[in-house]
Amino acid sequence: MSEHLAAVAETTKLARVLGISDPTELDFLVDLPPAALRQYRERVTDLLFDRDAKRMKAIAAASKIVPVAISSKIAERAFGPVLCAAVAGAVEPQRAVDIAKNLTADFLAQTAVLLDPRRTAAIIAAVPATMVTDVARELLSRGDHITMGRFVHVVPEPALRAAAPVMSDPDLLRIGFLLEDKTAIDRVLHIVADRVPGVIRAAHEQDMWAEGIDLLDNIAPHNRAWIGDITAALATTSSTPSSPPSPDSTPGPPCYPSPAP
Repeated sequence: MSEHLAAVAETTKLARVLGISDPTELDFLVDLPPAALRQYRERVTDLLFDRDAKRMKAIAAASKIVPVAISSKIAERAFGPVLCAAVAGAVEPQRAVDIAKNLTADFLAQTAVLLDPRRTAAIIAAVPATMVTDVARELLSRGDHITMGRFVHVVPEPALRAAAPVMSDPDLLRIGFLLEDKTAIDRVLHIVADRVPGVIRAAHEQDMWAEGIDLLDNIAPHNRAWIGDITAALATTSSTPSSPPSPDSTPGPPCYPSPAP
C-alpha cells in the first residue's frame, strides 16, 4: 500500500513538471517503483533548467551591478516568473531574498511553482517568515499543495510555525501526502501537534484516507502510536452519546500529548 501511495504522489508531481493538468492521465505509471518515478521527474527538471544554464548564470552575474530596487522591477515587469525561476539558482541567496522583498506575494507564488528546491534551498531557508506566510496563503488560495509540499523540508521551523495557521486541516493532510522529503513529516507533526485531531477528522469527513494512510506509513513509530491513541479517543467520543453539560460547568478544550520532535 505504501509503495502505491508513494507512486501516486510522484505521478501527481510529475504531471506538474510535464504540464499535465489532470494527474490521473499518468495512472498507468503508478505500478512503477516510486524511486524510479522520482528519478525520472528530477531528470526532466534538470533538462529544463540546464538547457540555458550559461545564459542564466550570465543574467545572474549582470544583476549584481544593478541596485536591488531596479532588479526587482526588472524581475517582475520584464523577466516574469518563468525566467526568474530559471535564474534564481544562480543568484547569491541573500541578494535573491533582498530582491524578493520588493516583489508581490502573487508574483512570488507564481515563481515558486517553477522553482527547483534542490537548486534554491539556500534561498528558501533565508526567506523571512512573514514572506513565507504570504506566499503560502497565495498558493493555498489556488489549491496548490504540490508546491507547498516540495519546499517544506527546506523551510526553517520558525517560518513553518508562522505559516501553519493559514493552512486548513485538509491542507495539512494533502501537503503531507505530497512532501518532497517524507522525513520532514515528524517535524511538521511537532509544529502542528494541537491540530492532529482536526487532521484526523478531515481524513474521515473528506474521504482523504489515502493521505491519512500515507501519513501513518511515514511517521516515526513513537508518533504513530501517539496518533493511534488520538484516533481511538476520537472514535470513542463520536460513538458515545453526550450528556448536556451542567449549567455550572464549562468544559475545557481536550488535551493531547505532544509528539516527540
